[in-house]
Amino acid sequence: MCIIIFLIVMTIGFEFLKEYITEEMADDRSIRPIINSLFGELTILGFLSMFSFFVTKIGFMDYLSPIIFGNTNDDEEEEEEAKELLLETFETVHFSIFFIMVTFVSSVLLLVKYAKTMENKWWYMNMICCNDDTTNE
Repeated sequence: MCIIIFLIVMTIGFEFLKEYITEEMADDRSIRPIINSLFGELTILGFLSMFSFFVTKIGFMDYLSPIIFGNTNDDEEEEEEAKELLLETFETVHFSIFFIMVTFVSSVLLLVKYAKTMENKWWYMNMICCNDDTTNE
């Protein structure tokens, strides 16, 4: 029950964050494609993560692992190790995808914030220059 509540809270939190980011950037046409691409990448990585979860849970790895790594011995212990080798590799890839996603999202949000700050600074400098030009005439 606690896990379900945790997942619901995390999903609601993600939706609030997504809505906040989308609304903050709604007026800025130059950053909107970046935000759309960010959420598109999240969708792809989410699909890959879900696919890897299902593949491991249906037992496909137990079947495929001995074929890939070979199992010519009749030793039962080596057979179990061969079955688990692909599963461990797949889990490593699954976690790597998650950490890549976290790094990607953090990088994009940091760069968008930096770009927005620079845009505001340039706009302010442009306004100062335009106001100085009109006062000199």
